[in-house]
Amino acid sequence: MNTAWRANPRANVAWFVAGAVVAVVLGHLSWVGFLAGGAIAGFGQRSPARGAFAGFLVGLFSLGVFLGLLAGYGSLGVALDTGQVLYVALAVPLLYSTLGGLVRGVR
Repeated sequence: MNTAWRANPRANVAWFVAGAVVAVVLGHLSWVGFLAGGAIAGFGQRSPARGAFAGFLVGLFSLGVFLGLLAGYGSLGVALDTGQVLYVALAVPLLYSTLGGLVRGVR
């Protein structure tokens, strides 16, 4: 399998952006969206470590969008007071996107 296209930095960024968009859009529907977004972002990276890191960054981006939406609707203070529910809501995008980014290591 020819993987020379993975050495192109523009391709890396394009895969990352596509994964971030998929994660944000599908993440509103199910946690599987974060897994899919991380997998897409990780697939275009040069190494499995870079794939996992790209997945982690997709999770961070998704969290930023989520917290931005909460702040935009004036609900961020209420969400921060929920405690353990907030911890799960913050952990799911990070963990599942990183797990999805590990798809780069599958042969």
